[in-house]
Parts: sequence; structure tokens; C-alpha cells
Amino acid sequence: MLAPALLVLTLVTGQELRAANAQEEPFEEEGGMGDRDDTGPYLVGWGGEAWDAAGGFSTSVFGAEAGYSFSALDLGVAGYGYKNLFKDGETSTVILGRIGERFVSHRGLEGYLAFGFGSARNVNHWTGWFQVALGFRLLAGPLFVSGEVTFEQQNLIRLGAGLGVRF
Repeated sequence: MLAPALLVLTLVTGQELRAANAQEEPFEEEGGMGDRDDTGPYLVGWGGEAWDAAGGFSTSVFGAEAGYSFSALDLGVAGYGYKNLFKDGETSTVILGRIGERFVSHRGLEGYLAFGFGSARNVNHWTGWFQVALGFRLLAGPLFVSGEVTFEQQNLIRLGAGLGVRF
């Protein structure tokens, strides 16, 4: 007797909730996905540390990225300096073109997945370089704080933090 009563109660409660939700206005994202107001140029300063995935060395990293944000896509150019990457005492330059897709939340937080392709200055020559980045941005008006983990050429895993601005 108890099981049928709980079943009826569940069905009635579910219908009341659906009716209440149907009367509410549908939720619309502010700005919509096609006309977001956070498009435009951006600039980020980066700092962090990169480790050899095989357990070898670690290196400090600093750099900057400039790009343009479309509705859900970012296109940018990034330049980094890696201390002691190829030779002790020297800073190696890495220049990448980056493309990324942003995933926006409603609380000023967005995540992104980015791919970078470019080259790095080895001791006497340039060599190809790639990176795959998974990160986030915490937005505060035009300013944002960013963090990312990247998987890069030479078996590097990099943790980076950045401070940026959108124009």
C-alpha cells in the first residue's frame, strides 16, 4: 500500500513542478552566444614553471600573448622565454600562433582549450614547437586572471598563471 501511494505522490509532484517551470520565462543567456560583448582584442602576461614529463629538469617560463576574441574562438600570438631549456644559462625563445575555444559560464568564469603551433630557438637554429593547453579565465570586467596547464614539445608539462586585459 505504501509503494503505490509514493508512486502517485511522485507523479503528482512531478506534474506540479513541470507546470510551474512551464509558467516561468525561458532562461536566456546574457548577450546570447552569437552576440557576446566580450569579443575584441586581449593581452595577457604569463609566468610559470615547466617540467620534463620523464622526471628530468624543470625550467621557469615567462611570456606574453596578444590576440583577438571572437564569440567563442580566440586567435592569438604568444611569445615565451624558457630559462635553461636547451642550454644552461640561456633563455630560449618560443613563438606560437594559438587558436582556442572558450566555454563560458554565467559566473564570470570561462574555460578554454587551445592549440599552439610555432617554433623555438635552439642553441644555433629554430625548431618546430607545439602545445596543447587547458585553462580557465576568471573575469572581472575588462581584467581577468588566467591559469593553464599545457603539454608541449620536448615532453614538457607547464603550469602557468597570467594576468590579462580585454579592450
